Amino acid sequence: MVEQAWVIPKTLQQVRMWIHPEGQVLAGIYLMSERPGEEAAELPVSLMNQPQPFFPCQCHGGELRFYNKNALVRMEYEAPAEYALPAEVSLRGEFGLMDGSVFVGTIRENLPPDRGRLLDYLNVHVDRFVRIFLDDGSVALINKAYVVRAIPTD
Repeated sequence: MVEQAWVIPKTLQQVRMWIHPEGQVLAGIYLMSERPGEEAAELPVSLMNQPQPFFPCQCHGGELRFYNKNALVRMEYEAPAEYALPAEVSLRGEFGLMDGSVFVGTIRENLPPDRGRLLDYLNVHVDRFVRIFLDDGSVALINKAYVVRAIPTD
């Protein structure tokens, strides 16, 4: 029972990742939860924007892998609960990536009033990954290092 005191409760969130140069990987990422088996308290964007260069995931067949965040082009997942979170600013845009993919969606964040433009967000926001709420109800985390262009849209 003493060993349980050292266990950090985690929940697996199923995601689709595009790793450079490997391609698409279906996996589960480990998110912090209050208790084992409960819904995750941590959001994927929080995990990916932590300073550690590697993150663990469980791939098909239960294989444990550690991926470098610099090689992660993008990650997509279903997250209805994230859509319900309040946000002061909504920035709609089209994002073109180096691999040719294009995403249209909305960045929903709590930003200072003088930093409410898409350009401000991309230049001043220091996090590596941008969270974009897509029109189909899914969420995409995009590595800013792979963004070629961003076009504000209404």
